[in-house]
Amino acid sequence: MRLVSTLALHIALLTVVEAKSKDGTDLCPGYQAFNVSENAFGLRADLILSGDPCDVYGTDVQHLVLTVAHETNDRLHVKIQDVANRVYQVPEAVFPRPGGRSRAKGSTLGFTYSISPFSFSIIRRATGEVLFDTSRAPLIFETQFVRLRTRLPTNPNIYGLGEHADSFRLPISKFTRTLWNRESHGMRKGRNLYGSHPFYMDHRGHATHGVFLLNSNGMDIKIDNYHGGRQHLEYNTVGGVLDFWFLGGPSPVDVAKQYSEIVGRPAMQPYWALGFHQSRHGYRDVYELARVVSKYEEERIPLEAIWSDADYMDRNRIFTLDSAKYPLTKMQAFLNHLHSRNQRYVAVVNPGVPFHSYPPFHHGIEDQVFLRRPNGSLWVGRSWTGNSVFPDWFSEKIQPYYNKMFGHVFAKDTGIDVDGISLDTNEPSLYKCKYPCISKWATWWPKRTRTRKPPRKGLEGWPCELQRQGQCKHADGILLEKQPFEKFTRSLLAAQAHTSLNITEFDILTSPFKEPLAWQGLHDRCLTSPDYKIKNQRSQRHNARQASSFPVEPLSAKTIDTDVRHQNGLAMYDTHNLYGNMMASVVREAIQTIRPGERPFIISRSTFAGGGAKAGHALGDNMATNEHFLESVRSLLSFASMFQFSMVGSDVCGYAKLSDLGLCARWVALGAFYPFFRNHNALNARPQELYEDTHLKMAARRFVRIRYRLLDYLYTAFWRASMDGTPVVSPLWFQQPLDEKLWSEEVTFNFGPSMLIAPLPFDAMFSTQVYLPDDRFYTWNEHKPIEGDARLHTFTGGYEPWQPIMIRGASIIPTRETWALTTTELRKQGFELLVALDRTGRFANGQLYLDDGISSNTTNRHSIIDFFFHIDNATLSITGIFNAPDTNYISKITVLGAGCTSKSIQNMSKDKHTAMFTAKQSRTLFVDVPLNASQVVKLPAHELKCFGERVARTLGQDI
Repeated sequence: MRLVSTLALHIALLTVVEAKSKDGTDLCPGYQAFNVSENAFGLRADLILSGDPCDVYGTDVQHLVLTVAHETNDRLHVKIQDVANRVYQVPEAVFPRPGGRSRAKGSTLGFTYSISPFSFSIIRRATGEVLFDTSRAPLIFETQFVRLRTRLPTNPNIYGLGEHADSFRLPISKFTRTLWNRESHGMRKGRNLYGSHPFYMDHRGHATHGVFLLNSNGMDIKIDNYHGGRQHLEYNTVGGVLDFWFLGGPSPVDVAKQYSEIVGRPAMQPYWALGFHQSRHGYRDVYELARVVSKYEEERIPLEAIWSDADYMDRNRIFTLDSAKYPLTKMQAFLNHLHSRNQRYVAVVNPGVPFHSYPPFHHGIEDQVFLRRPNGSLWVGRSWTGNSVFPDWFSEKIQPYYNKMFGHVFAKDTGIDVDGISLDTNEPSLYKCKYPCISKWATWWPKRTRTRKPPRKGLEGWPCELQRQGQCKHADGILLEKQPFEKFTRSLLAAQAHTSLNITEFDILTSPFKEPLAWQGLHDRCLTSPDYKIKNQRSQRHNARQASSFPVEPLSAKTIDTDVRHQNGLAMYDTHNLYGNMMASVVREAIQTIRPGERPFIISRSTFAGGGAKAGHALGDNMATNEHFLESVRSLLSFASMFQFSMVGSDVCGYAKLSDLGLCARWVALGAFYPFFRNHNALNARPQELYEDTHLKMAARRFVRIRYRLLDYLYTAFWRASMDGTPVVSPLWFQQPLDEKLWSEEVTFNFGPSMLIAPLPFDAMFSTQVYLPDDRFYTWNEHKPIEGDARLHTFTGGYEPWQPIMIRGASIIPTRETWALTTTELRKQGFELLVALDRTGRFANGQLYLDDGISSNTTNRHSIIDFFFHIDNATLSITGIFNAPDTNYISKITVLGAGCTSKSIQNMSKDKHTAMFTAKQSRTLFVDVPLNASQVVKLPAHELKCFGERVARTLGQDI
């Protein structure tokens, strides 16, 4: 930590006025540092406005405080806030700070500063390279506008700053990334989407670093190269403080791990969640759910979980069942049978609670858990459920309220026994029309549907409640169509709760609890329309013929008004971007009350930094187009490798627009390598279940089965991410950071540590070219060795669905011996180890994590197994921790890249091994090795002699 020289001060002064901005911000006076106090761990200084206030977008804050803390050797915390500590900051309860204390002398990062005008720089001490430099423009800190600009190198490699649909490597000119969570049907480029993640990686070839700004206010982050061609990145927020963490890396994986120490490691998922999920908006009734599940089994396509969108609810009302289409007793019969088949059920939950007379509303009123206006009256907005109130996640009673609702609606004994929850519209997303709304689109209320008759065709093996009429010999209880709340002990406020109730709307002006709320944060702010307008834009126009321009909309457009107050006095103006994360946190605890001891499975549409520690993420309402097929990889890489979300994936085959079944088949091949693998589409869209077309069935049977064989390899990657933040999926340059051609690669990606996936664009019918880095690879199908050589390789296929899948050399991949229809059956299979030798043809290593797949606490009940294969002594060494409860064993060892092949089969009775030589370039040894202790497995050396020869380089011509 040091003071810059006098020369540097003059340079800094000159750069302040190198260009004049249109709004006059570059003429603001900036700040001057006083009372600088340094110690072995950091510094503190006062920052005083160094001239007349400019008050461009608010009132300049006269007195700031700078604190700098070295928290670890690779993490530096820099914070600038008001001295009075009144400016809003993300609450500690919502985002716990990592803390830590490390001596500055041992840090890889250095902090330097200029006194007047104040600016600071972050340097990499080993090289002296400047990583972050704010001397380009004066710091502006106003009541509703904060600006900080940093220099960037020429043609920088910047990644992150999501959620967005833009290129993975961000544009470097005239690019604005707006962070303000909103519904975004169609997911257009250049628009703010469902999540806000103010974190980026800056990759400079020889090293990578990361920068995270903890600020939940709306903001524009601009990347441009004006000002004489000089590159910069600029933060423009409408509030909050500057709370930065700088991460030194130096490798990209190091940065990912360091970021996970701040935001939290990704949640470890239950094993079953890695299976295939089928969903859609528009399953008509419980009978159709049963038919879909039955059809997947009939077609021999693995299916782990069936989902219900809002269709299961009574007129879209949260915490209800549609008594006509999804009667409680039949849903319970369906779920009991589903669970007996070792399959799962996931239900959608939206945040809005209808402003009508039914128990969830009344209990929320009693507990005072809904958002209110500044005058204390309920805030009512218009959503799918009609006029609705919305949970206040800061309410002291919101957790007990949700526990109570889940305990009656989603518990096995009183309601429907769900295995997971999907959180939708939790930005939150509303109709643009404000209450009282007169728009026919926003006031549309779903009609009560007629009771559905059972299907004419029976479902073999399913209970009689779900069979055609007349098949059940006893009908007691079958026609009982009460809601879960019929067993609920209702409060005095609870009106009639039966599903046949007449809806009665309350008068918002006479609703209780009208006392004004306390305030937190700065007073005298315009919370609905600040002077600085972030680029808040919707993704799609209702009328496609309208002009292509998308006007900037107010902060409250299609969401809760930003002047609405929480119970603790905070305003939605400051907390809006936290809403999805906070809902996920509350729902996570509620699930644990009905499934104690189990890992919750939650998917959230809206996210903020740290959300991956609570939930996974579905990438939103995409379109069935080749553009969104490719865009899904970009978003996947952002969330999995940048934002610490292990469980992430796109809607396979596209959510909206008519899905081309050829594209859908390719999407299944790609989706099989998403961490979160779900087919989902929109209301009234053409069915796209994986059995709907012959070509689609071929893709499903091939790639879903491949995925299931790889689930333990994927599960091990999930475990590693939950332990240290190593990404489950990553861009190729994470493993080859010096290869400049990979820095813009956004189609081919790393699947786990040892596999490479190359999705096929729609125009690649029979061949495609894939750039492979300088490494040894083996094709999945034929086990053929390929030397990457940092060049393009041509891969070809036929009429059947295909996709290049490769295994890195020097890897051991644990796969199940064969596939199964469910993960429960899969876990009964033995393991086949795929041994992909390194370039010398001598060794390989890998890892396998095992536990019961569901328990939240696996202490002393898990196995961490390391494999090391060496050709010289023909041994497989197995070491590690062996506490997993299941009986696991290795049944096959397949060594890839044989130098010679044979089709003979030889039995070795003495060692009870069998060797099989196939036309593939590999050798398979049949063994019986229990995975219950460290051991060295001696393999028959004479069967492996061909592997001592270095494999000749060959051109990849695989699937």
